[in-house]
Amino acid sequence: MSATAAARLRGVGRTDDGDPDTAVAAALWTVVTEPGDAVAGHLVAALGAVDALRLVRRGDDALRIADACRAQVPVADEDHRELVQALVAALARWAPRLRHLDPDRVLDAAAAVGARLLVPGDRDWPERLADLGPHAPLALWMRSTAPPASWWASAPSLAVVGSRAETPYGAETAADLASAAADAGVLVVSGGAHGIDAVAHRVALAAGTPTVAVLAGGVDQLYPAANVELLHRVMRRGAVVAEAPPGVRPTRWRFLQRKRK
Repeated sequence: MSATAAARLRGVGRTDDGDPDTAVAAALWTVVTEPGDAVAGHLVAALGAVDALRLVRRGDDALRIADACRAQVPVADEDHRELVQALVAALARWAPRLRHLDPDRVLDAAAAVGARLLVPGDRDWPERLADLGPHAPLALWMRSTAPPASWWASAPSLAVVGSRAETPYGAETAADLASAAADAGVLVVSGGAHGIDAVAHRVALAAGTPTVAVLAGGVDQLYPAANVELLHRVMRRGAVVAEAPPGVRPTRWRFLQRKRK
């Protein structure tokens, strides 16, 4: 990690939240992988974000990396062979992005839009994401101008998502659910899209309750364009969050993956 990258962690809201090398490595994993990459999740769980990234960046082959994992977390021979096979495909998949990794660039892009980097172990990391196992996010990027509060990590939450082409009945039902959640002090989570997502966010905002929009691209890619003002309102009361780093455009695959949370 460069000294410049370490210093720039302050630009993404990090001061004493754990080891800076781990934070930078976690940020770079969001560049290398797509959301929910179970192979990356397995490597990071076994080796830590720093050592896992070091091995794949220096070009170690799949067997050597799998052996390093087994040295930390013993597994049966069959599971080891399956990991080797998965790593062969993953290393090929990651190779184009690994060649162009630049911590300064990703941290500068995040700081430019006021994004904050969260990694597992931070005091504000939502521990409930651990339920996703190896598919859990390796880091999260957040934009929020709301006052700091414990709602983000500790509050109970309810995901309200649905069709972009909502029916009157669907919109009414979503509004009822979001309103009941807001009245109970439950965080309303949705995707910031047209239709049911927008209904959920608007009801929570009208109730004066924090709400979170999970984006399919980077937190600088407010999408759809018609909801940009709504998403800025979400940021003022709650947050927009993404696994993809700033600069990444939303795609169909990422729309599907974000809903696993």
